[in-house]
Amino acid sequence: MIVLYEFVMNVLLLTALIIAAIYDYSRRIIPIFIFPVLFLFITLLSVLTGQFHFWDSLLGVYIGFISFLMMAVFYGGGGGDIIMMSALGGILGSRDVMYLIFASGLIYVVFSLIVLTAFSMKGKCRDALKKQYPYAPFVLAGWILLMLCK
Repeated sequence: MIVLYEFVMNVLLLTALIIAAIYDYSRRIIPIFIFPVLFLFITLLSVLTGQFHFWDSLLGVYIGFISFLMMAVFYGGGGGDIIMMSALGGILGSRDVMYLIFASGLIYVVFSLIVLTAFSMKGKCRDALKKQYPYAPFVLAGWILLMLCK
């Protein structure tokens, strides 16, 4: 039963993250209804299978919310990112959401350095520094990396 729960949870998360990444990349918006519904569905599923850990889930929501709220306030970003990471924190738990935040941030930094290098070779370094990139694709990449390392 636990293997089936993990499989269903990972397929649902992968689907939601792919949808969020595509929308964020193409429209610069994340459909925010997906993640609260996903959170409720996976929470119900985890309660029914005995896999639910209330305090870890609550701490995960808090970590996802606070870290992305601070990022939105200081560096820009949207409410969709905050809702997405809060729901992912509740689903994954505190440890895995911290790994996800670290992995997606690391992938974002590597991508930014590559873009900055490419723009600086063209003499347009300021253009690279002014541009903001959607974050959901990096969360998807970080989640895939997290799943590969498990």
